[in-house]
Amino acid sequence: MVDLILGRTSDERLEKYAAPIVYIPLRARDENMGVLMVDNVLSQQEIPPEQVPLLQAIAGQLSMAIKNARLFQGVEELCHHRRPYRPLHPALLQAALKEEFYRAERTHGQLSLMILDIDHFKRFNDTYGHPAGDTILATVAERVLANGAQKSI
Repeated sequence: MVDLILGRTSDERLEKYAAPIVYIPLRARDENMGVLMVDNVLSQQEIPPEQVPLLQAIAGQLSMAIKNARLFQGVEELCHHRRPYRPLHPALLQAALKEEFYRAERTHGQLSLMILDIDHFKRFNDTYGHPAGDTILATVAERVLANGAQKSI
């Protein structure tokens, strides 16, 4: 029996599944991410102890992949919330518009939508780089907001 089995029970129905199941914690930098469960329940064969280091390595890679995905998601959320001039992905824009329509309906308020097109912006971005393009977008957004537009997205 492999030492990585977490729970033990006296129920004989569960005892027969103890040997063919290995539980390996998914951890990244002292953060619990979940558990990797590997089983041979159908064959009822014990998972060989020499395979455990490979499973632990896989668990380590899985943990880092989960951690990176969570970090990427956090950065993506920051991008959408911190820069009002950043273009939204169409699916995010649709979800935000739906929420604003519901809010206007719920509060009996008014809703306006402004869509701007900056001529030759792609060429500017390609020529001078995205940081310069971000400056242009920020400037346009600031001027629109300074002239009475209210931001909600």
